[in-house]
Amino acid sequence: MDITGIDAIRYGTTDLDDSRRYLSDVGLKEVEHGAAGCRFVTMDGGEVEVRSVTDAGLPPTTISGATIREVVWGVVSPATLDRIGAELEKDRKVTRDPDGTLHSHDATGFGIGFRVTRVKPLSRDAEPPVNLPGAEPLRIDRRIEFPDYVCVRHIGHAVFYVPDYRAARDFYLNRLGFRLSDAFIGAGAFMRCQRNPQHHSIFMLQGDPQRAPRMAAHHVAFEVGDFHEVIVGGNALMKKGWKSEFGPGRHIIGSNYFWYFRTPCGSASEYYADIDYLTEAWKPREWDFTPEVVYGWMLSAAEPKEAARGSSAAFTAAKLS
Repeated sequence: MDITGIDAIRYGTTDLDDSRRYLSDVGLKEVEHGAAGCRFVTMDGGEVEVRSVTDAGLPPTTISGATIREVVWGVVSPATLDRIGAELEKDRKVTRDPDGTLHSHDATGFGIGFRVTRVKPLSRDAEPPVNLPGAEPLRIDRRIEFPDYVCVRHIGHAVFYVPDYRAARDFYLNRLGFRLSDAFIGAGAFMRCQRNPQHHSIFMLQGDPQRAPRMAAHHVAFEVGDFHEVIVGGNALMKKGWKSEFGPGRHIIGSNYFWYFRTPCGSASEYYADIDYLTEAWKPREWDFTPEVVYGWMLSAAEPKEAARGSSAAFTAAKLS
């Protein structure tokens, strides 16, 4: 299927005011606000919508409280929408909005939508000016700026705890044409859309009642320009009172810089930059699921690195409430 990536995230929240404040502070541009909720956009046109958990217009969920209610995937054409609709209608309910957007649910029960993408490629003018030895300099006779905010460029991926990651993986691979990028042995799968070269568009992680929720939204990843913007954005969030979950650091799988924060939207958010880009030549690798492979390095604003390593670490130990 010609799926391009995440076009929109729809949240149900128990606190509209705090959620609205967080999404503004994280660097999204508000384009709509009213009693029913609010809507924000990224620099490339991706959307984040927040409504009350009691809003009847949101997809249903079995998760109590605030959470992601739907991931809306972009596709290249109306014909792709028709193909996806026909595939999903084989065994599940599919509805269609007047604008053509499809709504259904995945193998776990999470809401999924599909629409002709509204995301537009960013121009090179949006790239941060980075000077590298041996390369033509991009920043001449000017200093780096240190603003008190960053602008989110792109919605990169979403991560979920699921009761059966294999069933979740197989649905995206076999029904929607996603590609497997890497996997944790017996614990999770990193997958990317057919038309998205970034290392992963979605990551399904096995829930474990002893350590992590059986079914939950873990985080949404917001892409910024570079490592500098990860740090500037994270520091700005902390100054505004938002709590760091873990980071900053750099992942081994995907290679991206990261910094995670707790949100009132029902999942964490991640600032990230400089993720691996993959082609058909890429060979997925299976990894043991240990803290040592989650990050190559990390400086935690929430706790010392040694404590993080001894805690059952990273994803499964993250306390997102």
